[in-house]
Amino acid sequence: MVYTADGAHLSMPGSEADSGQTAPSDTPRPTGEYIVGEQTERPQTALPSPEQDAPDEADAPTVLGDGYYLSMSELRDGDAREQLITLLDARDEQDTAAVVLIDVKSEFGNYYYSSSLTDAPNADADISAIGSFLSALAARPDVYLIARAPAFRDTAYALSHTDRALALPSGALWADSAGCYWLDPSSEAVTERLIALCTDLSALGVDEVAFSGFCFPDAENITFDGDREAAVTAAMSSVA
Repeated sequence: MVYTADGAHLSMPGSEADSGQTAPSDTPRPTGEYIVGEQTERPQTALPSPEQDAPDEADAPTVLGDGYYLSMSELRDGDAREQLITLLDARDEQDTAAVVLIDVKSEFGNYYYSSSLTDAPNADADISAIGSFLSALAARPDVYLIARAPAFRDTAYALSHTDRALALPSGALWADSAGCYWLDPSSEAVTERLIALCTDLSALGVDEVAFSGFCFPDAENITFDGDREAAVTAAMSSVA
């Protein structure tokens, strides 16, 4: 999480699909660990008190404070969820909004909340409890909630829609070193899926959606006739 005068931004690493690194799994971090960022003041004033009318966002953007990260393994853990609420309640700087980043979908296509999208399998977790937790966070005026999800790494969706996935010359689906299938960034249906995911999360009350792996895998054996960089750029423009 990078804090600047313009707010909080995610600095994402490059694609790890064929870099020799192990791709993240559904349990990327030990339970109970959080990343806490340093507070950076922004030019505008703080959140309004309950007695005040909410300011126009263009005139007074939310002032961001501490940052917290909840991984998928922690999201499954009720104690970790309660610990985050305790940390938020104990904050002294109530005139700033805490940035909370939560991984809500795995690279294998499993969702950690009750999604309205079709072909959206639930993860092995208490989806109802997680949904209540996310709704509670979204309702807090002292929280700026960011949901993170893989963009093109989606094994479940690729298996359901093989025509929208990257393939080998043999016609079989291409998989990265972690065994994940990737979606085709040039597919209009794929970009529409990402837009639908943003809409879905926005309806849940999420303030911002961050995509990881928004890139084309660096592999020569993928069947693709177009310009890979142009495909990703076009997809980014569509989703943005």
